[in-house]
Amino acid sequence: IPALMKGEQLYTSVSFVNALEGAILIHWMHPDTNEEVVVSDLIHPGSVEVQQTHPGHIFVAYDAERKIRKEFVVGAGYGEEQQFRVEL
Repeated sequence: IPALMKGEQLYTSVSFVNALEGAILIHWMHPDTNEEVVVSDLIHPGSVEVQQTHPGHIFVAYDAERKIRKEFVVGAGYGEEQQFRVEL
């Protein structure tokens, strides 16, 4: 039964695993303006950042020098969890 029907929290939990050799930052992309808003502190190699969000939201990971850019689309539903691995 979907989370909404059971009266559970209406969010999706996503985690970002930093598999790169340097630190990364996670940004949330505004669905109307495409503005990228920083939503994490620096995430060091091997560390994990967890965010509460909604299905369909887009996140962008950058390395500290902003040379690497990876987009992630939340596919999990409400009450579910999804993990993204940030790697080359």
